[in-house]
Amino acid sequence: MQNLIPEIEIGKKYLWRGGTMELQCPYCQCWFGSDYNGHEEIVEIEGTLEDLGPGYCRKCLRILGDYPGFYVCSTSKGYSALPYTQLEEL
Repeated sequence: MQNLIPEIEIGKKYLWRGGTMELQCPYCQCWFGSDYNGHEEIVEIEGTLEDLGPGYCRKCLRILGDYPGFYVCSTSKGYSALPYTQLEEL
C-alpha cells in the first residue's frame, strides 16, 4: 500500500485543500476534517505521522494510532495531521 501513496517531501510547502475525510473517531464518532471543509492554506510538511508519533482525535483527545499517508504539517492553527489526498504541490 505504501507505494500507492505519492512522495511528499519533508520540509516542502504544499497547498492544503481541507475537507471531511472518510475517517471517523471510533470513540466520539466525529468525522475528521469536517471543521475544514473548503479551507485552503499553504502548509509546511514536518514529517510523517508514523515518524512523529500516534495520531489523536482533536475532539475527544484519545490516541488513535498511526495512519499511513498522513503528514504532520504546520498550519495557521498549529500542527495538524493531514492526508496526502488533501495536499497539492505548489
